[in-house]
Amino acid sequence: MVGSGLSAQEAYEAVPQLADRGEKVLQNLRKRAREARALLEATAAPPKPAKPRAKKQKKPPAVLPKGKRLRTDQVDAISAQKVEKRQRRSDACTLSCGR
Repeated sequence: MVGSGLSAQEAYEAVPQLADRGEKVLQNLRKRAREARALLEATAAPPKPAKPRAKKQKKPPAVLPKGKRLRTDQVDAISAQKVEKRQRRSDACTLSCGR
């Protein structure tokens, strides 16, 4: 209030009026902000749906017809294949790692 040309009494009396004006300005700003936010939300594009991701397909378990069993020589052959496969992987790792 200093330098406004008002006396101390006038300045003292003007404070509530200025506070009221300031409050009205704040209310107006809040109202504008609400309206702008509502407008943005109304015009905003809806969120895009997530892209579908391909799932890894599991191999179906080896199913035998009901009442059938593997012969022992078939079981041994399958086991031998698994052992060979594991050994090849181990050898490949040994070669690449240098151990």
